Amino acid sequence: MALSRRQLLAFGTAGIGALIGVSWVLRSQFNRNPDVVLVTDPAGIIDLPKGFSYHILERSGDPMSDGFPAPGLPDGMACFSMPNNQLVLVINAHLLDTSFSC
Repeated sequence: MALSRRQLLAFGTAGIGALIGVSWVLRSQFNRNPDVVLVTDPAGIIDLPKGFSYHILERSGDPMSDGFPAPGLPDGMACFSMPNNQLVLVINAHLLDTSFSC
């Protein structure tokens, strides 16, 4: 199943909205619950509550599967399940270099 550009943008927009909603809910829960204590991350990347974890999927400048470097300044991300147990990761980022084109 191939996604059109319009479908990919729609999925990405929906994913960004979901991330904003989840972030708002988690933030409001942490603010209401004084028992939630963030554990200091030894790597200094992000402090999370006990039992939570993160995995770095990509760093700015790392080569992506298309050979282009991963852009910096991401401000939204979503992951979608596809047929054959594949996942599509959609990242919204801002390109500061205006000479870049796809």
